[in-house]
Parts: sequence; structure tokens; C-alpha cells
Amino acid sequence: MAVKKGRRGRGEGSVFYSEAKACWIWRAVAGFKPGGGLRHVEGRAKTQAAALKAKQAAERGNRQPHEDLETVGEHLDHWLANVARPNVRANTFARYEQVVRLHLKPEIGGVPLRKFSVAQTTRLWAKLSRDGMGAGTVKTCSEVLASALEVAVSEGKIPTAPTRGAVKPRVLAKPIEVFADDEVRSIMAAANGHKLEALVVVGIASGARMGELLALEDGDFDPTAGTLKIVKMLDQTGGRFTIQPPKSASGVRSISLPTFAVDVIKRHLAKRTAGPIFTTRTGGYIPKSNFIRRDWTELLAAAGVPYRKFHTLRHTHASRLLADVVDPAEVAKRLGDRIETVMRVYAHWVETNNRDTAAKIEAIYGPARPRLALLPTVDGREDENSQSGGKVANPKAI
Repeated sequence: MAVKKGRRGRGEGSVFYSEAKACWIWRAVAGFKPGGGLRHVEGRAKTQAAALKAKQAAERGNRQPHEDLETVGEHLDHWLANVARPNVRANTFARYEQVVRLHLKPEIGGVPLRKFSVAQTTRLWAKLSRDGMGAGTVKTCSEVLASALEVAVSEGKIPTAPTRGAVKPRVLAKPIEVFADDEVRSIMAAANGHKLEALVVVGIASGARMGELLALEDGDFDPTAGTLKIVKMLDQTGGRFTIQPPKSASGVRSISLPTFAVDVIKRHLAKRTAGPIFTTRTGGYIPKSNFIRRDWTELLAAAGVPYRKFHTLRHTHASRLLADVVDPAEVAKRLGDRIETVMRVYAHWVETNNRDTAAKIEAIYGPARPRLALLPTVDGREDENSQSGGKVANPKAI
């Protein structure tokens, strides 16, 4: 008998029909192994409803003896719901929830919180690295776990956070990618006449984040002064758009634009209807993923430029200004970052005139050539012998 397969409901991800076995199969997470890993059970049922019911019963009823104490997994769930969700952006929370669900709970979720140790933390980071997890993901896992355990300390659940003494995962910083000047010009040429030419050009000219650009409205652009006012950013999680404040107080700023960018925005605004400055054909917010997949990737290909993220325009903007000896404080102001962040991220792009600097140090500290004093003779006249390298030819004459 053929079984009609529709979209799975919530909680049915581990319930499926097996043609070979002619029955419904259910799989459930039924507690944790003593080492902290997930323990799974599986069963069969004649109907989908019976399979789902059996799965839910297994998840409720199969708890390990040590789970009467709060586990690391249970505390991570508490931290996500009550600390992370109210205090971070939606896309950041989604990332935190993902690393907890996929990486932390399967490895250490069943360990009693009070028994979780420094050694277990160190072994966890080593195992994740050995298993081939990317350094950036390991770093995110370590930051999430450390934050959650610090909350456990503040709530009196544990005396100290094991992450404090653990050997942290080694993360090698990746070099920042930038576009060369000729690549930027090629991108601008490829974007000429494109429906989102202004978005690309303003990204090049301002160094603003994509979310900041997509949230811009008419009142944020001053054509007379040639400035953009950044006061908000577009956030998208699960297909839902929300307008958020900038990442920090320094993110609220006014950015001066070059003439070519001002002209492009004016032409763009003359052809569009009301709404955000950059919109879909129907006047709605532009989904970032759609822009990257459909427009940005195609523009780079048309320009003959190897693919790099749209955010690379921001890195290019900052590094190019610093290389041209623009004051780092001014660059930080344009980016909406702290100057400490700019110097840390882009320090190798900061250009200085080394020859001038060396000459200044020489003038301050370098050994001066000795000034030769004229030594008087017995009769009060200057001794000519005193002019020869500072040596006195006739000591008796002094």
C-alpha cells in the first residue's frame, strides 16, 4: 500500500515510513550516555500517529538516574531561553541555538552541571577540532559555553566556570580579503545600468554594512550635503524582516559620499516608488540571500572578478583609506567602529612615511656632531691647535 508523504509536522523529524519494512519507524533522543553524549532509541508502529506517540513517550520517560540533577544541556537550554534570546539579535541567537543543539548538547549535554570539569572542557575542544570542525565554529562553541557557565556561576549553581582554566581552542585569524582597485572599477562597470547599481556603488563609497544599506529610507539621504545617515539596520531571520538599531552607539553616524555615489543615488531615486531606497520590484525589503545569489554573484562573474562576499567591500573601503594615510579615527567614524577595532583588524594596512619617522627620531635622539670649543692661549688668543679634531697639540699652553 502506497503511503502518501506530506510535509512533516513539528516534532516529526524522526518519524518516517519504511517501504522495505512496511511500517512506520520512530527514533528518539532518550537521555544521555554517562559520558554526556546523546542516547537514542528506535521502534516501529503500524501508523504514523502511533509512531509519533511512541517517540514522544520515549523522550519523556527514558531519563537517566543522574538527571535528577541539572545537566549541562539543561542549563544551556535555560541560558538560551532566558539570557541569550532577550539580549542578542535574532540571527545571533539562531547561531547560538545551532551550536548548542548540534555540537554542545550531543557531546556534553548529559553531564551533571556540578560535575563538569576543566579537563572535560579541554577534551571537548580537542575532539571537535580532531573531528574536522572549522576553527571559527569551535571558537563560537567555546564562547557560548563560557558565557553560559559564567551565568551558572552568577546564579550559584557552580562555584567556578570550568572554561576559565581549560586550554582554549587555537584559532588562526584568516587574512582579510579585499578587492584590488582595478577589480572595484570592473565591478562598477559591470553594475552600470543594473537595477541595484546604486546599492553596489554606495557600498563601495561608504563602507556601510549590507544591513545598514538595505534599511536606508529617503530621509536618510541628503543630496545637498552628499551624506548618508545611518540610524538603523535590516535584520532577517527565517524570512522575517525586522528593523534594528545599529550594533553599537558608534554605529549611528553620518557618512560623506563622493560625487559619483551621490549622482548614482539621485538617478536611482528618480526611477523608484516610495519605500526603502533599495527595494524589490514590489517595493519590499530585499532578502540578503536573494541579492547575493541572484545579483552579487552575477555581477562579479560579469566583471571577471573572483567571488568574494559583499562585506569585502567594507574591508576594501577601510583598508584602502588607511593605505592612503587617512586618519584611522576618521576611518573608524565612517565604519561605525571603535578605533581600537579598526587598528586591530586593519593594522597591517596602515601606511606611514617610514623615512620621515626615522628622520624625526634621529633629530630627537641621534648623537649630535661635537661642537669644538676654541681654547684660549696664555695670552688670551684662540689656540689654532684646538681646531684639529678637538685635540690639544700643546697641553702645556693651557
